[in-house]
Amino acid sequence: MTLCVTPCLCAEKMKKMKKYRSHIIIVLLTIILFNVATLFLPPSFRGLSFYTLLFIFGAVVLVPFSHIFDSWSRRKRKTFLIAYWTPFTLLTLVVLVAIFIPLPDWTIAIKSPVATLLFALYIAHFLLCVFLLLAYLTYWLSRSKKAAHGVFFGGVFVAVGLLGVSLAAPFLWTVSPQVVTVKVVSKDVPKAFSGYRIVQISDLHCDYFRNEKPLQRMVDSINRLNPDLILITGDVVTFRSVELKRFLDVLQPMTATDGIYVVMGNHDYGTYYNLWKSDEAMTQNQEELFGYYNLLQWQLLRNEAVYLENNGDTLVIAGTEHQCTKPAHYPCKGDFRLALQGVPEHHPVVLMTHNPALWATEISQDPHPVLLTVSGHTHGLQIGYRTPSSQWSIWGVFYKIGMGLYETNGRYLYVNTGFGTTGFPFRIGLRPEITVLTLEKR
Repeated sequence: MTLCVTPCLCAEKMKKMKKYRSHIIIVLLTIILFNVATLFLPPSFRGLSFYTLLFIFGAVVLVPFSHIFDSWSRRKRKTFLIAYWTPFTLLTLVVLVAIFIPLPDWTIAIKSPVATLLFALYIAHFLLCVFLLLAYLTYWLSRSKKAAHGVFFGGVFVAVGLLGVSLAAPFLWTVSPQVVTVKVVSKDVPKAFSGYRIVQISDLHCDYFRNEKPLQRMVDSINRLNPDLILITGDVVTFRSVELKRFLDVLQPMTATDGIYVVMGNHDYGTYYNLWKSDEAMTQNQEELFGYYNLLQWQLLRNEAVYLENNGDTLVIAGTEHQCTKPAHYPCKGDFRLALQGVPEHHPVVLMTHNPALWATEISQDPHPVLLTVSGHTHGLQIGYRTPSSQWSIWGVFYKIGMGLYETNGRYLYVNTGFGTTGFPFRIGLRPEITVLTLEKR
């Protein structure tokens, strides 16, 4: 009996190693398949490859973790593994289906709930991996499986809670708009424009609206405000111009005393849709979008400016195409200096530009007096909060400029967190935004 102990232990160990090796090989093959499949998706969805980094981490670290749970029954361990890999399996299946039925062509009734579910599962799984790591560290430091189990099940509780919040989010924070009022006080505001009320909306992303109700609420809210001017700072659509066509009748009644102006966002060029049969087809899509703007009487500003006159005072409204800080898969045709070319320096300017990234380093430092820049683009990553006294978005974890009002040397920037959604079709804490910017002379 004594002679058999060591061979038995070795055999058992070899059996476990073989099982772990097979497990890792299957996971890596799945990850490779996933990344190959994403090559067939639009550029915006290729970013999902970062998703696999989480699962590479999860696949590798799951092996040493397994002995922490070796006291579990076989059935319990099997249940855990199924729950652990379900999110990645579901996403992989969606990607495979998307090769044959491209995501932009899915009906919103299917695309919206699927995207919500996948994002919710991803967040839950990410937290599960983090707590799995913490459980292992707890065991390594204390050699207590009980303590490690406690940490892990705490993570399960948090993950399930966040999963529930994510699934409920489309019904909690994405339904009704929030009107945010902001005062821009400056000595450069012309006297005749003191009290001038500008409504800004941004990032409508019409692709993700299941019906006309959200946009109807937006139009009704804006018309009740009776604004002097409406500025739309890009990303009206996500993939194709036909998304806007669905809502022309709803948006038609939106009005302002001095009109409605719009600029291009990165999504408006059609480059996020990779199934164009030719460059001419993509150009035609853009021309259709411009045609819809004309029908709605929205004036598109493409690196140009217009002059508003009131009792002898002038306010310049300038707009750029999409501006980039580095080359991207979408056009970067924006040039705020070109938009301001020929504008007298004594005329204050309100500049519309979709991406706020150039404001701190260039726009706010430019010799031309750009009184106020209005942007969107960030969405605040659609997760955050806003109260009368404070605000925060997850975008601010990664970038200095994320949402709200900024000021430097008497120059202002306002970043609207958007009305629609992209990526995942819901918001947590940040409701669809309608901004009322009131100019006041100091």
